[in-house]
Amino acid sequence: MTMLTMTPTEVRAAVITCFRAGVVPFIQSSPGMGKSAIVKSIAEDFNCELIDLRLSQCAPEDLMGLPMRVGEGKDMRAAFAPFEMFPTKDTPLPQGKNGWVLLLDEMNSAAKAVQAAAYRLVLDREVGQAELHPDVFIVAAGNLTTDRAIVNPLSTAMQSRLIHLEMTIDHKAFMDHALSARFDPRVLAYLSFQPSKLHKFDADHVDRTFPCPRTWEFVSRLIADTPSDKINTTLIAGAIGEGVAIEFTTFLKVYADMPSYAAICAAPDKIAVPTNPGTLFAILMMLVDSFTRDTFKDIVPYVKRLPPEHQVIFCRGVNRREPSFARNADFVGLRKTLVRFLADDDGNYSDAA
Repeated sequence: MTMLTMTPTEVRAAVITCFRAGVVPFIQSSPGMGKSAIVKSIAEDFNCELIDLRLSQCAPEDLMGLPMRVGEGKDMRAAFAPFEMFPTKDTPLPQGKNGWVLLLDEMNSAAKAVQAAAYRLVLDREVGQAELHPDVFIVAAGNLTTDRAIVNPLSTAMQSRLIHLEMTIDHKAFMDHALSARFDPRVLAYLSFQPSKLHKFDADHVDRTFPCPRTWEFVSRLIADTPSDKINTTLIAGAIGEGVAIEFTTFLKVYADMPSYAAICAAPDKIAVPTNPGTLFAILMMLVDSFTRDTFKDIVPYVKRLPPEHQVIFCRGVNRREPSFARNADFVGLRKTLVRFLADDDGNYSDAA
C-alpha cells in the first residue's frame, strides 16, 4: 500500500504540529534525504538540546535501564535506573535551553527487543522506572521497507502509537537550503541543470553509493576551493556513484571556459552570454554565490542580458542566499523588469511590483 507523501518542508511543519499535540511523529524516507537534519533544525529553532539515539546500535537495557538495589533489609527491592542521557522529571533544564528533542533514529532498523523497550518510552514516556521530563519532545525516524535498507517491521501496537510521515524529495526545497548553506556553486549549477540527479536511488543498485541530498553535501565539501580541472572523478564517485560522478566532472569542464566574476563586473555589456544551457546555469550559480553589496550593481547589466527565465532563477537565488537584500535598490529595479515572470514564481517577490 502506498502512503501519501510530504515534502521536507511539509514534514517539518507536521513534526512541529505533532510536538504541540503531544504525539510522536515517525518520519520515513529513502536513505540520505535529510530526516535527521530536519529534526536538528527544529531543535535549534525551538532552542532545545538534541538527543540523537540510534536505536539500531542500542541494546534493550539502554532504554530499560540497569537494575539497582533500593531500600534496606526486608524493604530491599530492585529498580531500574535510567542512563544519564535521558532527562527525567527531576532533571534541570540545560542552561539557556527550553527542553530536549529526543530523536529515536533508525527505529525500524532496531532489533525487536529494542523496539519493545522503545514502546514503553513512546507510550508511557518512561525510561527505566522514571518518567521523562515533561519538556522532552520525542520523534522517531527510519528508512522505507521498499528501499531494502535493514528494516524490522514495527509491531501493530507500536504502529498505532506513531504519526506516520513519509517524506519525498523536493528539488526546490533542497536548492533553497543549499543556497542558504552556501553549497559550492558548481554543485548548485549541475543540480539546476540536471534536477533528476539530486536523488537517484534504486533499491537494486549495484554501485557502492548513490546521489542524494546527503552525498551532494559531501561533494560540495570535497570540492571546496579546488579548481574544476583538479577535481578527482574517482573521489567524487566515492560519494555519488560512478555514473553521476563522470557526468558531474564532465559538466565541470564548463567552468574552465567561463568568464570570471571579476571579468563580468568589469565589462558586463561585453562579456558574451552563453547559449549552452549547462553553461548558463553554471554562470548563474557563480553570480549568485559571488555577489556582494558593493559589486551587485556591476553585474545587473549582464544579468539583464540573460533569458528572462534565467533572470528569475538569479532573483530566486539572491533572495534565498541573502533575504535581507530584498530592499536593495538595484535588486528591486531588476525585479520590476520581471514582474510578469515573477508572478508565476513562488510568491516571495510580492514587493517587486
